[in-house]
Amino acid sequence: MIRVVLADDHRILREGLKLLLAGNAELVLEGEAGDGVEALRLITELRPDVAILDQSMPGLKGIDVIEQVVAAELPTRCILLTMENQISTVRRALQAGAQGYVLKECAYGQLVAAIVAVNDGQRFLGAFDEDPRLSTEDKTALTKREKEVLRAVLSGESSRQIADVLCISVRTVETHRQKIMSKLGVHNSMSLARYAREHNLV
Repeated sequence: MIRVVLADDHRILREGLKLLLAGNAELVLEGEAGDGVEALRLITELRPDVAILDQSMPGLKGIDVIEQVVAAELPTRCILLTMENQISTVRRALQAGAQGYVLKECAYGQLVAAIVAVNDGQRFLGAFDEDPRLSTEDKTALTKREKEVLRAVLSGESSRQIADVLCISVRTVETHRQKIMSKLGVHNSMSLARYAREHNLV
Protein backbone atom coordinates (compact mmCIF):
# COMPACT_ATOMS: atom_id res chain seq x y z
CA MET A 1 0.00 0.00 0.00
CA ILE A 2 1.16 3.52 -0.81
CA ARG A 3 0.27 5.97 1.96
CA VAL A 4 -0.76 9.39 0.64
CA VAL A 5 -1.43 12.88 1.98
CA LEU A 6 -3.41 15.23 -0.28
CA ALA A 7 -3.33 19.02 0.07
CA ASP A 8 -5.35 21.47 -2.03
CA ASP A 9 -7.35 24.51 -0.98
CA HIS A 10 -10.08 23.89 -3.57
CA ARG A 11 -12.49 21.54 -1.84
CA ILE A 12 -14.31 20.38 -4.97
CA LEU A 13 -11.06 19.36 -6.68
CA ARG A 14 -9.86 17.73 -3.48
CA GLU A 15 -13.04 15.69 -3.18
CA GLY A 16 -12.71 14.56 -6.78
CA LEU A 17 -9.12 13.50 -6.27
CA LYS A 18 -10.08 11.63 -3.11
CA LEU A 19 -12.56 9.59 -5.14
CA LEU A 20 -9.85 8.91 -7.72
CA LEU A 21 -7.45 7.67 -5.04
CA ALA A 22 -10.16 5.61 -3.35
CA GLY A 23 -10.70 3.75 -6.61
CA ASN A 24 -7.18 2.32 -6.51
CA ALA A 25 -6.60 -0.59 -4.13
CA GLU A 26 -2.86 0.18 -3.99
CA LEU A 27 -3.39 3.61 -2.43
CA VAL A 28 -4.59 4.74 0.98
CA LEU A 29 -5.34 8.39 1.79
CA GLU A 30 -4.01 9.02 5.28
CA GLY A 31 -4.74 12.74 5.52
CA GLU A 32 -5.91 15.82 3.66
CA ALA A 33 -5.32 19.53 4.08
CA GLY A 34 -6.65 22.79 2.69
CA ASP A 35 -3.55 24.89 3.29
CA GLY A 36 0.21 24.54 3.29
CA VAL A 37 0.73 24.84 7.04
CA GLU A 38 -1.67 21.98 7.74
CA ALA A 39 -0.12 19.95 4.92
CA LEU A 40 3.33 20.29 6.47
CA ARG A 41 1.97 19.32 9.88
CA LEU A 42 0.33 16.19 8.47
CA ILE A 43 3.46 15.17 6.55
CA THR A 44 5.63 15.66 9.63
CA GLU A 45 3.22 13.70 11.83
CA LEU A 46 2.15 10.91 9.46
CA ARG A 47 5.29 10.57 7.30
CA PRO A 48 3.36 9.28 4.28
CA ASP A 49 5.05 7.70 1.30
CA VAL A 50 3.81 10.42 -1.06
CA ALA A 51 2.42 13.93 -0.61
CA ILE A 52 0.39 15.68 -3.31
CA LEU A 53 0.75 19.42 -2.84
CA ASP A 54 -1.12 22.23 -4.57
CA GLN A 55 1.23 25.06 -5.50
CA SER A 56 -1.20 27.92 -4.79
CA MET A 57 -2.32 27.02 -1.25
CA PRO A 58 -2.62 29.72 1.44
CA GLY A 59 -0.16 29.73 4.32
CA LEU A 60 2.63 27.90 2.51
CA LYS A 61 2.74 27.27 -1.22
CA GLY A 62 3.42 23.76 -2.44
CA ILE A 63 7.07 24.46 -3.25
CA ASP A 64 7.55 25.99 0.22
CA VAL A 65 6.21 22.82 1.81
CA ILE A 66 8.50 20.68 -0.34
CA GLU A 67 11.54 22.71 0.71
CA GLN A 68 10.67 22.22 4.37
CA VAL A 69 10.05 18.49 3.92
CA VAL A 70 13.49 18.16 2.33
CA ALA A 71 15.16 20.34 4.98
CA ALA A 72 13.63 18.19 7.74
CA GLU A 73 14.88 15.04 5.97
CA LEU A 74 11.43 13.49 5.97
CA PRO A 75 11.09 10.33 3.86
CA THR A 76 7.99 11.56 1.99
CA ARG A 77 8.25 12.00 -1.77
CA CYS A 78 6.43 15.07 -3.06
CA ILE A 79 4.33 15.76 -6.14
CA LEU A 80 3.54 19.37 -7.03
CA LEU A 81 0.00 19.83 -8.34
CA THR A 82 -0.41 23.08 -10.24
CA MET A 83 -2.07 25.07 -12.99
CA GLU A 84 1.31 26.61 -13.90
CA ASN A 85 2.35 25.25 -17.27
CA GLN A 86 5.74 26.99 -17.31
CA ILE A 87 9.18 25.43 -17.52
CA SER A 88 10.43 27.90 -14.90
CA THR A 89 8.01 26.48 -12.33
CA VAL A 90 9.09 22.93 -13.16
CA ARG A 91 12.71 23.94 -12.55
CA ARG A 92 11.79 25.57 -9.23
CA ALA A 93 9.90 22.45 -8.15
CA LEU A 94 12.81 20.16 -9.03
CA GLN A 95 15.31 22.41 -7.29
CA ALA A 96 13.10 22.39 -4.19
CA GLY A 97 13.16 18.58 -4.18
CA ALA A 98 9.90 17.57 -5.88
CA GLN A 99 9.83 14.13 -7.49
CA GLY A 100 6.63 14.73 -9.43
CA TYR A 101 4.96 17.55 -11.34
CA VAL A 102 1.33 17.22 -12.42
CA LEU A 103 -0.79 19.86 -14.12
CA LYS A 104 -4.29 20.17 -12.66
CA GLU A 105 -5.80 19.86 -16.13
CA CYS A 106 -4.18 16.41 -16.36
CA ALA A 107 -4.63 15.36 -12.73
CA TYR A 108 -7.38 12.80 -13.23
CA GLY A 109 -5.44 11.06 -15.97
CA GLN A 110 -1.94 11.26 -14.52
CA LEU A 111 -2.06 11.48 -10.75
CA VAL A 112 -2.20 7.76 -9.92
CA ALA A 113 0.65 7.06 -12.36
CA ALA A 114 2.63 9.90 -10.79
CA ILE A 115 2.11 8.52 -7.27
CA VAL A 116 3.23 5.04 -8.28
CA ALA A 117 6.25 6.37 -10.16
CA VAL A 118 7.61 8.63 -7.41
CA ASN A 119 6.95 5.97 -4.77
CA ASP A 120 9.19 3.67 -6.83
CA GLY A 121 11.93 6.30 -6.82
CA GLN A 122 11.28 7.56 -10.35
CA ARG A 123 10.60 11.05 -11.60
CA PHE A 124 7.23 11.97 -13.08
CA LEU A 125 7.01 15.27 -14.95
CA GLY A 126 4.03 14.56 -17.17
CA ALA A 127 4.14 16.73 -20.28
CA PHE A 128 7.63 17.89 -19.34
CA ASP A 129 9.22 14.43 -19.17
CA GLU A 130 10.89 14.79 -22.57
CA ASP A 131 11.19 18.58 -22.62
CA PRO A 132 14.62 19.49 -24.08
CA ARG A 133 14.68 22.71 -22.05
CA LEU A 134 15.27 20.68 -18.90
CA SER A 135 18.98 20.08 -18.53
CA THR A 136 20.51 16.94 -17.02
CA GLU A 137 21.09 18.87 -13.83
CA ASP A 138 17.43 19.87 -13.68
CA LYS A 139 16.30 16.28 -14.14
CA THR A 140 18.62 14.90 -11.50
CA ALA A 141 18.02 17.87 -9.17
CA LEU A 142 19.98 16.64 -6.19
CA THR A 143 19.14 18.50 -3.00
CA LYS A 144 21.84 20.24 -0.96
CA ARG A 145 21.90 17.38 1.56
CA GLU A 146 22.03 14.75 -1.20
CA LYS A 147 25.06 16.53 -2.67
CA GLU A 148 26.71 16.47 0.78
CA VAL A 149 26.08 12.74 1.05
CA LEU A 150 27.29 12.19 -2.52
CA ARG A 151 30.57 14.01 -1.82
CA ALA A 152 31.11 11.88 1.28
CA VAL A 153 30.30 8.65 -0.58
CA LEU A 154 32.73 9.56 -3.36
CA SER A 155 35.38 10.26 -0.72
CA GLY A 156 35.05 6.67 0.45
CA GLU A 157 33.38 7.39 3.77
CA SER A 158 31.12 4.72 5.28
CA SER A 159 27.46 5.33 6.07
CA ARG A 160 28.34 5.49 9.78
CA GLN A 161 31.05 8.09 9.15
CA ILE A 162 28.71 10.15 6.99
CA ALA A 163 25.97 9.94 9.62
CA ASP A 164 28.35 11.13 12.33
CA VAL A 165 29.63 14.08 10.29
CA LEU A 166 26.17 15.23 9.13
CA CYS A 167 24.48 14.47 12.48
CA ILE A 168 21.86 12.23 10.92
CA SER A 169 21.04 8.54 11.32
CA VAL A 170 22.65 5.76 9.30
CA ARG A 171 19.19 4.90 7.99
CA THR A 172 18.79 8.47 6.69
CA VAL A 173 22.18 8.24 4.98
CA GLU A 174 21.11 5.01 3.27
CA THR A 175 17.82 6.63 2.20
CA HIS A 176 19.74 9.55 0.68
CA ARG A 177 22.11 7.14 -1.07
CA GLN A 178 19.18 5.21 -2.59
CA LYS A 179 17.47 8.42 -3.72
CA ILE A 180 20.67 9.71 -5.31
CA MET A 181 21.24 6.49 -7.25
CA SER A 182 17.59 6.37 -8.29
CA LYS A 183 17.63 9.97 -9.52
CA LEU A 184 20.83 9.42 -11.49
CA GLY A 185 19.80 6.03 -12.82
CA VAL A 186 22.88 4.18 -11.52
CA HIS A 187 23.08 0.95 -9.56
CA ASN A 188 26.50 0.80 -7.90
CA SER A 189 29.20 3.04 -6.44
CA MET A 190 31.46 2.79 -9.49
CA SER A 191 28.69 3.96 -11.84
CA LEU A 192 27.77 6.66 -9.36
CA ALA A 193 31.33 8.01 -9.28
CA ARG A 194 31.58 7.98 -13.06
CA TYR A 195 28.24 9.77 -13.52
CA ALA A 196 29.06 12.42 -10.90
CA ARG A 197 32.44 13.08 -12.53
CA GLU A 198 31.05 13.30 -16.08
CA HIS A 199 28.24 15.66 -15.08
CA ASN A 200 30.15 17.79 -12.56
CA LEU A 201 27.59 17.10 -9.83
CA VAL A 202 30.01 17.70 -6.95
